Amino acid sequence: MNNLERHWWMLVVRGLAGLGLALVLLMVYVPGPPSMAMLATAFGAYAIIDGAAALGFVFRVREAKVSTYVVRGLLGLAVGALALARPGMPDVALTLLMGAWALASGGLELVFGSRVWTAVSRPIGFMLAGTVSIGFGLTLLTFPDASAMGLLALFATFGLADGVAAAAIGFGLHPAPARA
Repeated sequence: MNNLERHWWMLVVRGLAGLGLALVLLMVYVPGPPSMAMLATAFGAYAIIDGAAALGFVFRVREAKVSTYVVRGLLGLAVGALALARPGMPDVALTLLMGAWALASGGLELVFGSRVWTAVSRPIGFMLAGTVSIGFGLTLLTFPDASAMGLLALFATFGLADGVAAAAIGFGLHPAPARA
């Protein structure tokens, strides 16, 4: 078992954070339409959690191939802090910030997946997660004037898809139990 496979559970936790985000966003919808400030706060918190999880993974794995996760982690922390510091930023600015973060994170995930292609048994999950993030980012960058409801729906869908993808990566890295 290599070092990446030993830390499969960290990716499952990241996946659960994405699923939790989707659930929280859908629960927010129930009492009434969301505000952009609420979405900025939710995004900021998620980006910081995602960035911290990426850096935690790096410090646990400590392999040269995880350098893209260092960049991804620092990016998440910086973008998340910006969103939390400026929850009242203009709607288009928030949408563009989210889109740029998703596009960059997805690109870094694809690079990471290509770097570990021979090191793990099922690297395709990293590629799928990167593609989901890039798709989300491109959608936001293409339609930067989305309404709060539209952004909520896109962000919740992203949280669900990214959460499932990250959990699938983690469970895919989990070594099969030894047979007696």
